[in-house]
Amino acid sequence: MDLKQEYMQKKYNAIPSYEEVKLAMNSELTDEQIRTAGLIIKQAVLYNLCDVHIDLIEFTPGQAYSMLRVLKAKGYSDCKIMFIDSTPNYLTVHLNTPNLQSKE
Repeated sequence: MDLKQEYMQKKYNAIPSYEEVKLAMNSELTDEQIRTAGLIIKQAVLYNLCDVHIDLIEFTPGQAYSMLRVLKAKGYSDCKIMFIDSTPNYLTVHLNTPNLQSKE
C-alpha cells in the first residue's frame, strides 16, 4: 500500500461507525433527566431521607448507566440500578448523611 492509500485509510478509519454513533446518542442524558434526578435528590435532603429512588422507565439502558456514572462521579458511591426482566427500572441512591451535614 502506498503512502496516499495508507493516509486515506487512516482518514476513513477516523469516521465512527453507525453503531458507535447510535450507542453514544442513546447514552446521552437529556436536560430533563438530569434536572429531575437533581430535584429528587434535593427533595430527599430537605425531607432528611436516607435513600432515593430515581425512575428509569423513560431511560434507555445506555442512559441508565450514564446516570449511574454521573452520580458516582458526583460522590454518591452507594447507588445501583434495579432491573425488572433485564430492563433498568429504577436507580437507588443511598445518601451518606454524615457527608451531607455541614461541618461546625
